[in-house]
Amino acid sequence: MAILLDLLVLGGFVWIKLNSDPFVLGVAVVTIVVIAVAEQVYLKSSARKKAIEKIRLQTIIDSNIKEFTEKLFG
Repeated sequence: MAILLDLLVLGGFVWIKLNSDPFVLGVAVVTIVVIAVAEQVYLKSSARKKAIEKIRLQTIIDSNIKEFTEKLFG
């Protein structure tokens, strides 16, 4: 119920601002979209770097296990 009331009040503020100064709302919407896109680009880049690092570490671990078992069992 509280969320509905919040949406009603926010809708009222948006309606008043839209009628008095639509440019401000346009700038706000564009800014929100730019921030959302930049965030997605950053998160994808960060996830890719983490995946590459994970593969690199797994390769090192596999190499160390192989070397250890060769030394242990001849």
